[in-house]
Amino acid sequence: MGTTEIIALIVSLISGFVGITTLVTFCTNRKRAQQDAGAKEAIWKTSLETIERQNENLLNGNKNIENKINEQNIRISRLEQTIDNSQLTTIPLKIAKLEATMQSTQKRFEDLRKSERR
Repeated sequence: MGTTEIIALIVSLISGFVGITTLVTFCTNRKRAQQDAGAKEAIWKTSLETIERQNENLLNGNKNIENKINEQNIRISRLEQTIDNSQLTTIPLKIAKLEATMQSTQKRFEDLRKSERR
């Protein structure tokens, strides 16, 4: 084996070593990139799940508020019906008639007293 062949063999071994090192580095970097991508995806999924839970909580809260409003509306409707049934709007007219009757009665008493005095 001559000097040229030995140099060619050494260069080939160095090239092979560099190739293997490059391949190992590439695989390591690729694995690290996949881990980073997986970590980012896990963070996004966790964030999305948190947002979904918060959204569900808000929807449940809105349903509770809606149910309470509906219950209040039912109560208000019942009160309005009770007021309509009790004919509260006729009370002032009835009071006016009662006052007129009282005045008329009082006038009659006064007329009776005057006639008794005579």
